[in-house]
Order: sequence, then C-alpha cells, then structure tokens
Amino acid sequence: MNLNNYQEDEKRQLNGAKVEIDGAIFTIKRFGTRESDVFMADLRKKKYNPYAVISDGEKQHLENEIFGEWLAKYAGIDWANVFNGDEELPYSKAVAYDIFTNPEYFLSLNNALISRAVDIKNFIHYKADEDIDAIKPRIKFDVDHPTAEEKEVYIKHHQRAGAEIPFMDINDLQTDLLNALYRADRNRDKDSALKDKQIREQVELVALDEDIAISIIQHLDCYLLECRNNKIKRESKQ
Repeated sequence: MNLNNYQEDEKRQLNGAKVEIDGAIFTIKRFGTRESDVFMADLRKKKYNPYAVISDGEKQHLENEIFGEWLAKYAGIDWANVFNGDEELPYSKAVAYDIFTNPEYFLSLNNALISRAVDIKNFIHYKADEDIDAIKPRIKFDVDHPTAEEKEVYIKHHQRAGAEIPFMDINDLQTDLLNALYRADRNRDKDSALKDKQIREQVELVALDEDIAISIIQHLDCYLLECRNNKIKRESKQ
C-alpha cells in the first residue's frame, strides 16, 4: 500500500474538484466531510417530521430530495459545457436548484454527481514535486529566459476552458500544461503583444484546474532558476 494513493486534499474537499459527466465539467465538493455532514444534518432536520411514521419508499424519496438540495445549495458549485437542447446553460444557483431538486434528475444526473462526490480519485492530494520530476526528462527548457512570473499572472486570470475541451487525466493535464508553457516561452523574444497572446492561448487550452496549474508553475519557476544558477556557476569556472 502507498499512503499517497489515499491522502486527500482538504482544499479540494472543501472548495470542489472538477469531474466529468458526458462531456460536461462539474465542480463538486466532497461528500462525508465534517462541513458536508453538518449541512446534511441541517437539511434532514428541516425535512423530517420526528413524529411522523413514514414508509421505506417515502423515506427514500425524502433522501433523494435532501441530496438534491445538498447538491444545489452546497456541493455543486459550478459547471461548464451543460446544454439545454441546443443552447448552453450557464451556471447559476437558481438554475442549479431547479435542476438538482427536480425529481426527474434524482436517479440520473444527481446520482452520477453523488457517486463522484464520494470517489477518492477526484479529491486525491497530488505531489507536484514528484510529477515535475517525472516530466522533466521529457522537456528541454530555455534556461536563459525563465518567464514563470509572467506565466503565473496569465494563469491566474485565464478564462477556464472547460467548455471547450474534453476532460483530461491529471497526469496528462500536467504534462500538456508544461509543454504549453514551454512552447509559449520559446516565443518570448518576439513581439510582446504576440508573446502575451500566445502564452494566454496555450495556457487556456489545457489549464482546467487553476490550483494545479499555479502549483506546477511555481515548481517550474524553481527549476528554471536552478538551471540558470547552474549555468552561471559553469560559466564562472571557465
């Protein structure tokens, strides 16, 4: 057993992780955390009559209603690439409430989201150092032009492209992001406006998760600085 495979990221649990369902990207919080349990307990307190005798079937329906409200008011915090017919449906709390509390979605969409809210793989803690070390040999950096600060500014303000591209495995995402940053960096000596546009476009193509992207960039910055310092040391000895 490797404990790293079971260590969840508390930030992902509480702030939400991106999950894919039929081409759409939903941001959903973890089920089973203290915060989630407190919210669920409050919903149940309001929903159940402690003096009423109800059948198992009615109890199940009440639970479906409770989970619908849990998704609408707590767990489901964003989505992209969701359509109503031919029209894209932007996320809003009001629209989310109408959908998640609709009994016609209880056993389909709601169940699909709940299953992902309890899946450890969606909330696992990723160690950026190990990921970067694994990727480094596959990429050659321009050590004379470490522009990580520029890249971090753009990544923080990029428009999330979840509606434009398919969901990606986390390792594929990190690899593609590093490659994209490298391609953009190669153009830094060209026209400034063109460089800015290319960096923005390259990052938007792959950065589904801003926190992961920023973490990678920070590690990339350290690596580029290390390469530059080593280059200076080598030149000083000549």
